[in-house]
Amino acid sequence: MSYFNAMLHKLIFVLLLAYGSVNLSQAGVLGGRNIDDQLIKFDVFLGSKKVGFHTFYFEKVGKELHVKSEANMSFRVFLFKNIKYLHEANEVWQDNCLLKFSSKTIKGDSKLSVEGKNFGDKFIVSNLSGENQFSGCVRSFAYWAPELLEAEELLNVENGVLVPVKVDKQPNHNESGYSATINLPKSKIDLKYQDDDNWIELETNLKLLGKLRYKKVVT
Repeated sequence: MSYFNAMLHKLIFVLLLAYGSVNLSQAGVLGGRNIDDQLIKFDVFLGSKKVGFHTFYFEKVGKELHVKSEANMSFRVFLFKNIKYLHEANEVWQDNCLLKFSSKTIKGDSKLSVEGKNFGDKFIVSNLSGENQFSGCVRSFAYWAPELLEAEELLNVENGVLVPVKVDKQPNHNESGYSATINLPKSKIDLKYQDDDNWIELETNLKLLGKLRYKKVVT
């Protein structure tokens, strides 16, 4: 893999990990909190330039929580390469575990579709390359419920791969709320939350490309 392709892969990987931003739940789903919002939008910046948006939709269906994510971004890499990124994902949660998901991603000229579903004590993920099977409670990068990040591995729903993680939380000494850092094998993602666990910001540094930042749109 060329250095350019490696950096682009990391950028897209970080974008795909962002899957929600709301203090949102129901009895029996994600700790019993009440729904505050049904639609949340983030502006996405690369350096100081706004490159797109990421919108999230939430709906209660019985004991399930349905989360839909739509992203639309366009940016230039190394001043000469224009990248168009479109992504849609649908996740269904119950009892703090992922029941099923599907995702479709277009980045540049490539297209990728992945889906997964829980079958008892097994979670099976399938794509054009075949199937992967995981055991136990599978969770994705659900930033909108920070307690769900407390796991040894989280699922990247773009490619169906479980990623080793370690999460550290710190108080914000000069302001309200708190911060959390997700340590990945080769990078980290910094998150900011309000005191009520409402996710409001994401930041990560990309070598040579600058700082990638999600900032919640207040309506």
